[in-house]
Amino acid sequence: MKEKLLEVERRRAQEVKQQQDKLALP
Repeated sequence: MKEKLLEVERRRAQEVKQQQDKLALP
């Protein structure tokens, strides 16, 4: 269960990073 939680958190972090990168685009 803990491992799954970490995986979900990591995936969410990646999604947020992608969104930020998109916003950073001119």
